[in-house]
Amino acid sequence: MIGKAVFDEHLLDVHFTRSFYKHILGVKVTYHDIEVIDPNYFKKLKWMIENDISDILDLTFCIDADEEKLILYERTEV
Repeated sequence: MIGKAVFDEHLLDVHFTRSFYKHILGVKVTYHDIEVIDPNYFKKLKWMIENDISDILDLTFCIDADEEKLILYERTEV
């Protein structure tokens, strides 16, 4: 939709997040960009990255095999 508006030279009265602008400009988006959007989530994510979480309970993620096909697979390094 944004591309169509740009192509048709329509002015959009919208505000995008910093990470969206960085993506458009080809600048690498990092987890630090989350801080502007959700400081509490960023704080928790940063703590998980900086600390060993292998012994912490209830941080596992599992899905049924039927739901597996609904998820896009992309392996990324943090």
